[in-house]
Amino acid sequence: MSRGIIRDQRGLSSVISTVILVSVTAVVGVAFAHWPCGFLDFGIERIEITYCYVEKNATYYTITVELRNSGSEAATLSDVLVNGKSPSEYGTHIRARTLPQIISPHTSGEVEIDIDTAYFDPGTAIGLMLCSTSGNNLRQTVILP
Repeated sequence: MSRGIIRDQRGLSSVISTVILVSVTAVVGVAFAHWPCGFLDFGIERIEITYCYVEKNATYYTITVELRNSGSEAATLSDVLVNGKSPSEYGTHIRARTLPQIISPHTSGEVEIDIDTAYFDPGTAIGLMLCSTSGNNLRQTVILP
């Protein structure tokens, strides 16, 4: 009479199941250990403004924006907008001296923008937008001295 349990067949041996369990645990452990180190890196540019300042000389305000790329891919800054307009729309009154610029991963860069002192009055708020080729935009407002 059969009781529903087959007594002649055996399961996995405890040695084989232990080896499989340890192997799977080791593979998952290695994946989690390398994850924060960039093992699963998709190439991200992460640009941030570290600080911004304005200097005035006889003919120009010079706005200097210092940036840091903390991502894993080089960032290319291609353009700057001043109060929503390209410098070319201002004629010779505004020029971006250091664009385009490539900032390598984990390094810093600097963008300098010259603005004619006769074009804007002291105390004017200037809205800057730095544009990268990957579509990231950084915004900063400065007050002219």
